[in-house]
Amino acid sequence: MKKWVLILFSLIVSYGGFFWVLPKKAFWIRDEGNKFILSQSLFNAPGGVSGALIYPGKIWDKDCEFVPIRPPFAYIRNDALYSQYPPYFSVLGKYFFHYFSYSGLLLLSFFPGIGIGVLLLYFFSRLFKMKITLVMMLLVFFGTPLLFYYFVYWEHALSVFLMLLGMTLFFRFERTTGGVFSGMLLGASVFLREESILFFLAFVLALILQSEFRRNLASFVTGFIIGFSVVVFLDCQFGVDPFRHLFQQYSEDFSFSLKTFFRERWNVFLNLFFSCHAKPFYTAINWLVMVALFFKCIKNFRLLKISNCLLLSCLAVYPFMLSFKGPVQQLLSANGLVFTFPAILLFLFGDTSTIRKSPLVSFLLNQSFLFVLLVCLFCPVVSSLGIHWGPRMLLPVIPGLTLLCCYILDGMHSRFHSFFINRLMVPALIVINGLLQGISLYYLYAKTGLNEQIFRQLALRPEKVIITSVPWFAEEMAPLYFQKYIFYCPDQEHLLPLIKRLQQERIHEVLFINPEIPGQKDNLLALPSEFPYFHLHAQSVKI
Repeated sequence: MKKWVLILFSLIVSYGGFFWVLPKKAFWIRDEGNKFILSQSLFNAPGGVSGALIYPGKIWDKDCEFVPIRPPFAYIRNDALYSQYPPYFSVLGKYFFHYFSYSGLLLLSFFPGIGIGVLLLYFFSRLFKMKITLVMMLLVFFGTPLLFYYFVYWEHALSVFLMLLGMTLFFRFERTTGGVFSGMLLGASVFLREESILFFLAFVLALILQSEFRRNLASFVTGFIIGFSVVVFLDCQFGVDPFRHLFQQYSEDFSFSLKTFFRERWNVFLNLFFSCHAKPFYTAINWLVMVALFFKCIKNFRLLKISNCLLLSCLAVYPFMLSFKGPVQQLLSANGLVFTFPAILLFLFGDTSTIRKSPLVSFLLNQSFLFVLLVCLFCPVVSSLGIHWGPRMLLPVIPGLTLLCCYILDGMHSRFHSFFINRLMVPALIVINGLLQGISLYYLYAKTGLNEQIFRQLALRPEKVIITSVPWFAEEMAPLYFQKYIFYCPDQEHLLPLIKRLQQERIHEVLFINPEIPGQKDNLLALPSEFPYFHLHAQSVKI
């Protein structure tokens, strides 16, 4: 027992090490910056509680023509600027920032990340007869796409933790109270991620299918309704539109047709599962993996060993898919579940016939499948893309898939299996899986480091007014948002009226921020070469 406590302690310390070296006064992407600006704006409205964003430039831009936070990330209503995101995660961020500064923002994801690992270890104690192996612990703490989200100011980790905690209470306390509190936690998760409703629906459907757990269904639904009602009530108190973040992804002129629906569903399916690279060659390799796995599923297939070799060679190429120039384009493509979490391929290496023998494991399988199906049916195409790691919309199902993977791994460990699979395929798969998560952390470190350098250089500039044609600038430079007046101006036509307005206010010097063009000179910013898409050109101009 002491050995496993020591291993667990070592894993948590390694989390802390990366947390320590990660740049704090910077954000990975504009979503985080948007939430930070919202957290600093909350409760500052003259009329009391409000979810509206502070817009420092409004003293000169009363009609909000040059708002630096662009749609769909913000919208204007009643002459006030509102974030597209629910305010509740930012409420927590406001207080954590007050007490712990920028480190406090990351703690909101860091501690839930550790909590997810601990809860998964609790489930292990119910599922496995053998002692927890080091491989399983590494998979839980370092082997899933969730690892990336433990170190960003994003609500994903906290939302997944609440959902997993709700599941734990449901199966731990098999009484009415357990079902109620479990449902309330899932209802509360809607505070953070509105698509958690799909997780609830999948949970309910899985309970209906599983007679062993059906007795707590009514109390679970009751608890969810209570938690969900609080969400809607607070939305009204903050003056925000309920579920705007979820529904605004669909354009206002959206017209339903079966052709459009199936085309979009196919794109969502590809993005969430098989997207792995901007270049078709590497995407083809990912499909070869699927073909090899298909052949492996056919019993007594004569070319079984050939398919094994094909699968292993394809997996070996996975890490090199990230080694080309242009990590932004890579991240826009590397959102597929199979690529960013190849450990799920354990399902096809091991014996899955025993899954249905365990009611809890069978429930996890049903619930995971139903949630994935609902996401594929209702997820907007734009939500299946983005500069992040792994399929964000499928993150709630990652803990369940991890448990299922470890269940398969446990079965392979406890009885004789193919030497080729046990001694070569599975270790290679685990190593590659962990390597990919390590690469995601490297990208996180490099990108936040770039943003921190940009912020530090701009913060020292004497100009108090910044005019930019970069839509993401204000949010990615969120610490600068309250220090300077930032205006968004997309072209020359809109620039002249803004300049005249500033001249009337006796502003004589402006800092222009535009996308960097190769070969451009007189740039006031000195930046590293990585992430060129986010390089900016800064120029001071007297007006």
